Amino acid sequence: MKREKFFLGFAVGLVAFVVLLSSSAAQPPVKPIKDFQSIAGTWKSVDGERTLFLNADGTYTNQGGQGRGGTLEINDGKFFTSRGSVITFREVEGKQVLFSISSRGSRREWKKVNDGRTALLLAEGRDTRILPSF
Repeated sequence: MKREKFFLGFAVGLVAFVVLLSSSAAQPPVKPIKDFQSIAGTWKSVDGERTLFLNADGTYTNQGGQGRGGTLEINDGKFFTSRGSVITFREVEGKQVLFSISSRGSRREWKKVNDGRTALLLAEGRDTRILPSF
């Protein structure tokens, strides 16, 4: 009986280790975020349900869902929102990608929207939150 429990525990631990190893190897490394300007702009969730406006002054607005906004803080190369979400930055196949985990544990992937209007507003120092959802 003790031997069966040992092997069962060993098997479960081995499977957990393999899953952890494969999931961490599948994602590209996190690139540290140094300032708000470096990723400011319009970001669209991969599922198309939400639009995230990150402003160079450290504020953000999220359209879709509850449509809230707030402030950002940079710590250890990651963004932390005033609502408790964590945002990390990666480059996947040469494209900028954000990964967010909300305070409730939901995960979302964001791709940058490269449109001239957002770039122009940022260059002029204007608020990007006035843009409509795409």
